[in-house]
Amino acid sequence: MSYAGVLNGIVVYPPMGEVHEVPNEGQEKQPEKLLKPEDVAERLNVTAFTVREWLRNGKLKGIRLAGKVWRVRPSDLEEFLAAGEKSATEEDEGEG
Repeated sequence: MSYAGVLNGIVVYPPMGEVHEVPNEGQEKQPEKLLKPEDVAERLNVTAFTVREWLRNGKLKGIRLAGKVWRVRPSDLEEFLAAGEKSATEEDEGEG
């Protein structure tokens, strides 16, 4: 099967844009389901516009596929949430 290209370890297969993570050599790995900005927005109770701003500003790690199409790895979302919890805890400790 031919592919359009590899970007950050992600292979995009035409024509449907199926996305699969490239496994490390000798290691079978299930593809990680990438999230759309709308999915992330729903989970965080914010707008998709806000998520796209975070992606553009680098606040949230993401993968830019084609033009304005963004996807987020679940692991990057978890890292983003953990960093937010850590900074919220530091703010609370600083008030006391």
